[in-house]
Amino acid sequence: MARGVVVVYFSRLGGRLRGDQKIMLDADAQLIAKLKGYDFRGHYEAAHDYSASIFFVPDDVLVREEASVLGIRGPNDVYGGVAPHPFVKTKAITHQLIDSDAQRPQGWSAAFAEKVRDVTLAGYTVFNAEDARLAAQRMLHRGPVRLKQPLGASGRGQTLVTTLDQLERFLQQFDADEMATYGLVLEENLREVTTLSVGHIAVDSLIMTYYGTQRRVQDNDGRAIYGGSGLVCVRGGWEALEALALTPESRAAVAQAKLYASWRAGGASSAELAALAAFAQNPALQIVEASAVEEFGRDHEAPADAIIHFAGEDPQLGPLLRYTVVKRKSSTG
Repeated sequence: MARGVVVVYFSRLGGRLRGDQKIMLDADAQLIAKLKGYDFRGHYEAAHDYSASIFFVPDDVLVREEASVLGIRGPNDVYGGVAPHPFVKTKAITHQLIDSDAQRPQGWSAAFAEKVRDVTLAGYTVFNAEDARLAAQRMLHRGPVRLKQPLGASGRGQTLVTTLDQLERFLQQFDADEMATYGLVLEENLREVTTLSVGHIAVDSLIMTYYGTQRRVQDNDGRAIYGGSGLVCVRGGWEALEALALTPESRAAVAQAKLYASWRAGGASSAELAALAAFAQNPALQIVEASAVEEFGRDHEAPADAIIHFAGEDPQLGPLLRYTVVKRKSSTG
């Protein structure tokens, strides 16, 4: 009999996942079950008596009250994070408010934004339209401003504005209640950006840390969005990663990620977990290269050694191929 069960959990405040994202979340949970020696029991049902320890794989960061009801007490109960308030699970915590009189939700703290100010872009977080206008007035004279909806992911939910009129049109369409709850981020706009991926994960006693680069691709509507990540994964913690011969840019990214990191299952999770599984299978293995790939359109084929998660027509995105590739790189001895 298994020591426990792993279940996928759809959180009360999580966003609606697409069909391919649900498939990926199920695949992540099944792999975690193998790593832990647990049974995979599909999607969580509150009325079911599991009669065993439950390990949750949620679709999003959980809010503390919801985690408590589920019996989640610490990292041995969940693959992900737990936040004290809904806005804390989003990028809204990144920036300071426009001034001391600005609207803010219960639980807001200025301490975190101050702590990470040197490793983030210039910007503000606002919780109503008037503060958004004040923030834009301060920022637009320096150049275009990128509006980021905190619940957005994979490059979606972002709008570039260059004038106050454009901001006003955006505000007329943006739900005021959503802004009051989760906020809106106004940030300086960057061009020709390379986004690095840095992370640290653990399942029981198995620990892995990684760095890599995100891919940008065009979706079926011609928009530039996230298309996966290529990762270099090392067995162990931050000290193992920092012992590698990193480029100055990667070393700086690692230092920044240690100061400011967020967590939820995402586009790179399949690569992270596949690398973790490779470490579990071979105790001598020290470095693994793993890639999570998303390709849009009909003219793509996965490599022969790829783990294919989705290949077909997504109702929202159109033709899509998602797969993971793992390359065992080096061992000791």
